[in-house]
Formats: sequence, C-alpha cells, structure tokens
Amino acid sequence: MRLSEKPSWLRLGRLFARSVVALSLVPVVAFSAVPASAAPPRGAGSHGEADNPIAHGVPRVPLTIDGESVSADEIVRYNGRALYLVALPEAGSPGRLAAFTEPADFERLVRARGGPRRALDRSAVDARRAPQSQLEAGAAASGYSYIYEGSQFAGHAGALPAGSGYSDLTKRDMSCTLWWCTSWNDQASSAAADNANGVTLYEHIKFEGSQLFIPGGYAALDLAYYGWDNRTSSWWSW
Repeated sequence: MRLSEKPSWLRLGRLFARSVVALSLVPVVAFSAVPASAAPPRGAGSHGEADNPIAHGVPRVPLTIDGESVSADEIVRYNGRALYLVALPEAGSPGRLAAFTEPADFERLVRARGGPRRALDRSAVDARRAPQSQLEAGAAASGYSYIYEGSQFAGHAGALPAGSGYSDLTKRDMSCTLWWCTSWNDQASSAAADNANGVTLYEHIKFEGSQLFIPGGYAALDLAYYGWDNRTSSWWSW
C-alpha cells in the first residue's frame, strides 16, 4: 500500500501506529552501510549460485513472468535461476508481482515505479552518509527502509538509511537469549520503504540470488504474498 494514501482496510494512522508499537517494544537498529566501492557489479546474482541454490517461493498474488500472466506455481519452474521481482502493491490490497528473467526489463519497470535508473548497478550509489548506530525506541525516521521480523510490522525491526546497503544478514544479530543469538538472515516477514527510491531485498548474502524490489513510499505488510517470507539475506535501501 502507498504510505501517503488512506486505504479503507488499513488507514495510514493505523499503519504507523502499528509500526510505532513494534518499534517501542524493540529498538530499531540502524544497520551499518557498505561503501559504494564495495557494492557488487552490475548483474548481481550470477555468482555463488552453486553454493547457494536458488529456490523460488510461490506468491499469493497474481503473477506475471516477462509480461505474461501465469499461475503462481509456474515460478518454481525457474528454480536454480535468479529472477528479478517487483512488488506492485495497490491501495486496499497487496496487488501483484512482476517477475523478469532479463535485467533490462526489470530495470525498466523499476524506473517506471520511481526507483533508481540502474537498479542492478550500485557502483554509482552515494553510500557516504553514515547511519546512526541505533535509532531511539519508538522513533521512525523518514528516508529509511525497514524490515520486520513478523508480518504487519510485528516483532524486531531493522533500518537502513537511503543510499546504503547491508551485504550479510548472517552477521547481524536480531535477538539474543543468554548465550544464544538469532541472526537477521532469512527472518524478515514484512518491509517498508519510507524513502523516495525504494528498497531491494536479496535472496542470498552479498546481494546475490533473486531479488525483490519494493517501490518507495510503499509497505509490504506480509512478504509471503510475494513468495518472499523469511528469504532476505542482504538488502539495499535506495
């Protein structure tokens, strides 16, 4: 849904109210940004796939692959091959999912949805702005993108400022009990892009595997609608 709209099923006030409740329970941690020089080259997702097999989740929303409407379970035919996905939420519903096999087609739709000109080339991204070490509990800053442990913005939350990325969520603790810690890897169940250019979630660490782009100003209340529940291992805030 678009954060600036007031859809009948979940008004903007309730959306941010739930967000603030979640943030007040657990501090929102601002992840350390990677420098632009450390970002992967154009065509990310082509490396390391033998060690990290690609398996696609079946979406719950209408699906197109390369512009053709197909049944949702058709996506598993592309297991082993990276797909470029764009979530297209609408006011009042999670909308639909567009999948592409060709990078150029993916980037064309991302641009049309207000995203970066070259969503697969982060070498030109300005990642020089240093993020805060931690956001205050209950505070949500504009210009950030967020991931949440549970659907509907529930549970633990993490944040990245625009123009930065985090390449390995296996190295970032989400929660700890005594001596046992759980990382953020494969834990995100909802996400929000409270920035102008959107956010990209990646299937594997180091920005590899398949990827899901969420347009700026939109929220994915349940990533399972896009076949992306508990699949994020790295992410980039545009």
